[in-house]
Amino acid sequence: MKQSTKVTITPGQLALFIIQTQVGVGVLSMPYSVFDAGAKTDGWISIILAGVLVQVMVFVFMLLAKRFPTLNLYEILEGVFGKWLGKFFTFLHIIYFISVGILILILFSSILDIWAFPNTPQSIKIGLAVLTATYLAKENVRIIARFHVVVSILMVLIIAITFTAFTHIDVRYILPIGHTGVTNIVMSVKAAMLSLLGFELFIILFSSTEGSLKQKVKAATLANATVTFTYAYLAIVCYLFFSPEELAFVPEPILYLIKSFSFVVVERTDLIFISIWIVSVMTSFIGYLYIASLGVASLFNKSSHSPFVFIIAVLIFVFSVTPHNVLSIATISGVIGNAGTIFSFFVPIFILLVAITFKRKEQKNDQAKKRGVPS
Repeated sequence: MKQSTKVTITPGQLALFIIQTQVGVGVLSMPYSVFDAGAKTDGWISIILAGVLVQVMVFVFMLLAKRFPTLNLYEILEGVFGKWLGKFFTFLHIIYFISVGILILILFSSILDIWAFPNTPQSIKIGLAVLTATYLAKENVRIIARFHVVVSILMVLIIAITFTAFTHIDVRYILPIGHTGVTNIVMSVKAAMLSLLGFELFIILFSSTEGSLKQKVKAATLANATVTFTYAYLAIVCYLFFSPEELAFVPEPILYLIKSFSFVVVERTDLIFISIWIVSVMTSFIGYLYIASLGVASLFNKSSHSPFVFIIAVLIFVFSVTPHNVLSIATISGVIGNAGTIFSFFVPIFILLVAITFKRKEQKNDQAKKRGVPS
């Protein structure tokens, strides 16, 4: 088979790719989720602690990347565990990434049902999202990264829209800081993690990123810091605007906050926010669709991931349009959250420990063979 030139991205594009994958559907309910988990108005502390854990995992990924500098996660799995066991772990990762994609679309559709398009069939909303994502996910990593760079300006708008809340805040709502206790704050870290998932793209896109190891780690660190402090800021704004009694009954506090304000020209600011939020959801979904198809290509030793994007997109569409109620969505979110903890934290640490114990490293002949990997 004719080998092709590997497509690469810059460290800056890597950072924005990770940011756009992390910031998605969970941004609307994240302040409430952490509040409800027990941290109450100290939820912003739980979010920062979750960001610290993510940074620890960035360093774990760095150690893995140092041992396998030109391999992505799926190739590392085969390098550490052997061909068949490695492919089995690759298959499990694919199932996990597809499941996250399904959850994103289910939550996406349910939010639109409540806030914007209650009479539009679920299949239409999800179908349009899947078609849009498929159009981009089938391209190479550089084209996808460029799109993520272009839409990153919308992150600034998401933050800017919330500035209006500062005219109606009450600092007493979050005082005294730490009043819920260390136990509740730490236990609520798990609730924050679901919104921070997506940082595992670092080890998947590492080998496709230009620059030194230090530059790539800086990019991942910048992405993690940006997302963590953005989420912490949004949580603090909500905790200052709503009283603890009110927040207990506000599942999407950011939308309720924005809806409470109107301007001379714009009356429904929440709809403007939703329009921006839809783009963030799409970039997050595109990221998971891309890495899932990349995994399938690796599973079947194919050089192109594009044909598998369509197959995975159809599977995600079918499972996403099945009827769901509030309880089933909560159950699915809980299961995916637990799976995210396993695949994003425990599995990478396990891979690193096995690689160190059995002295698994990328050999020079492997690097010589590696040309034209799926991108």
